[in-house]
Amino acid sequence: MGLEREALLEDGCSDALIDDTPGENPIGDSPSRTRTHRTLLGTEVIDDADGWHYVMVFARASKPDDIVRNAADILQDCLTPRMLASWTQDEPSFFDKLQEGQVVWADFLDAIWKRTIDQLSGRSCGFRLGYQPSLDGSSTLLYISLSSQETVDQLADRIGMKIRVTPMSYTVKGMTCPEVAPTLEQRLGLIASKTKHAPAHIKYESHRKASFTASAAHRVTTAKDEIEQIAADWHSRGMWCKAHVRRLMRLEDVSAAALVVIVDRIIAVEQSGDQHAAGVYREIFTEMNVCLESHHVDWEHEVEVCTSDAEKMRVRWQRWTPPRYPSMQEYVSAPLYDEITHLDILRLIKRRIAQFLNVSLLEKHGIITGFFPPHHSADVQKLCAEWASLHPKNLLQWPGNQHDDMVRDYFGEEVAFFFDWLSYMTRMLIFPAVLSLLSGASLEYLREDQQCRLRNAFSLLMV
Repeated sequence: MGLEREALLEDGCSDALIDDTPGENPIGDSPSRTRTHRTLLGTEVIDDADGWHYVMVFARASKPDDIVRNAADILQDCLTPRMLASWTQDEPSFFDKLQEGQVVWADFLDAIWKRTIDQLSGRSCGFRLGYQPSLDGSSTLLYISLSSQETVDQLADRIGMKIRVTPMSYTVKGMTCPEVAPTLEQRLGLIASKTKHAPAHIKYESHRKASFTASAAHRVTTAKDEIEQIAADWHSRGMWCKAHVRRLMRLEDVSAAALVVIVDRIIAVEQSGDQHAAGVYREIFTEMNVCLESHHVDWEHEVEVCTSDAEKMRVRWQRWTPPRYPSMQEYVSAPLYDEITHLDILRLIKRRIAQFLNVSLLEKHGIITGFFPPHHSADVQKLCAEWASLHPKNLLQWPGNQHDDMVRDYFGEEVAFFFDWLSYMTRMLIFPAVLSLLSGASLEYLREDQQCRLRNAFSLLMV
């Protein structure tokens, strides 16, 4: 059942708090609605956190009737000046009681619970909230989620978060996306080799996201007009047309759009059966490639080894058509930013909450007892099956970096870097381990002086 704002306030930190004011805006659903029993790592657990990004554990007062000492100082520590000033303006009577020392712990915790709910579910944050009491009744779990994509985009823009750009955006701008060099194991074929891109991370801006797509469409329109003009004058003004093609190819972003357009035109006229127009566009396409190959040694070498014009055309055509190069539709719809990941959303939520609450000081003063992202059973089960399983197949697999992306996407870069380093150290120790076994076994068949020389050689090798 949907939770109304007042219901969330009522059941928060005090069983005695009752508010009969009717709620206006539903702000979440109780996680207890979708409880599922699962077995993880051999233990049966209740999975009720799917769809939530963070859990904030609010403590209940152990001595609810005791007066709060230094309540004003606690609030100044735990709340940012922005939130404290807003609260003071909205509820001056509550702060008068604080100054007079008339607030007990039960009312104090309930007031903070109410204000936190109002702040996090308000327009400045836009979080979806839910709650449930802990099993022992000593605390209340506040579930926090950022489920609206529109809200995610607005927060990322407001905070100025850096988001990875797509590899396709490099192509749209006529550039090459950086790639991670293959490891020795990949070169030797010990693990599956797959090209991994390493695009940049830039500040997320909504207007830049929209203008990127609009600019791509504008470049395509411009390139169409230019190529149509060149095709119309190709036989009558050949020298001028070739010079114009060279000028187009010098501009990286325009050259990318021109290549997409010329490929699309060749396909269209060939399907219509106009062989004359197809021949003209193919000549323009060849001239474009000659211009580009003069600045790219690898592309030039690919063509030089071809023995016929048809083979050269085939090599060039494969270079500038899908899947190696985007189609017209892919070009004009290519996004600038990659999808905002689950980890990015966690960072967004944490940074946004930090603009209103000091979580570490809330824990220090005992107002909350924890603030953490809950596990998601589907991801945990996938990690257990493919990475953390004790199955012989997984134990004997090569200690490569095939699981790095999966670990990073769930635990973050710091944890993934540790396991990447651990895999590297394991690989580096395989050779000395095998060598030590061979040298130890051979000692039985060597004389004493030969054993001494073998030990010395092994020691030098280890150094």
